Formats: sequence, C-alpha cells, structure tokens
Amino acid sequence: MSRSDFLEATIAWLELEGQAFWIMDDTWLAGSRAMKSPLLLVRPDRMRPIFAGGNLNGELIGWEFTDGAGKRNMLLPEQVHRPRFFNPYEPLKGLAPWCSAKIAAEGDYAS
Repeated sequence: MSRSDFLEATIAWLELEGQAFWIMDDTWLAGSRAMKSPLLLVRPDRMRPIFAGGNLNGELIGWEFTDGAGKRNMLLPEQVHRPRFFNPYEPLKGLAPWCSAKIAAEGDYAS
C-alpha cells in the first residue's frame, strides 16, 4: 500500500468510526534508526482496550488486537498509535461525523 493509500484509508476510518489504529511491531520500540517494518492499519472494531483493574477508570495498560484469523495479540500502549476525533461523551472513542449524519437521515426517514 502506498503512503497516499495508507493516509486515505486512515481518513476513511476517521470519518466512519471517529478513530483509526496504527500498529507498530517491536522494531519500532527499539528506538534505533534501523530498518523498521511497515505500519499496520487495522479496523477499529478489532481493537479492545485493556485497563488496570479491569474498569474504565483504570490506567490503559495495553490493547488486544484480534486479527482476521481470530488470533488475539496483546500490544503495549507504545505499539498503538490512535488518531481520533474529539468525543465529549466518551473520551476513549472518537466521534465520527458519519454518526450525526446517520442519526439525522434515520430520523428524517422515520418521519
């Protein structure tokens, strides 16, 4: 995937879900200028936050990523970059512009 395709896909996820997830493997954590593997852009519905103490008020200690084969991968917070839109109702998730347009369209259709 080219850089422009990667950015376009990221923007699409931001518009549809309000957030996008970029996953970096261990080569990014090394901090050296050595060759790094490509970033992975993953679906937001395949990511689950893990909190200390198991409640939403705890500290974010990691992410669980479920790949297409159903395998669960545990990731450190440093391995996940998450661009997202502001959401005043739920600070963990982004608020997508598509959501407000969808609600307006459904209300118009129902009336």
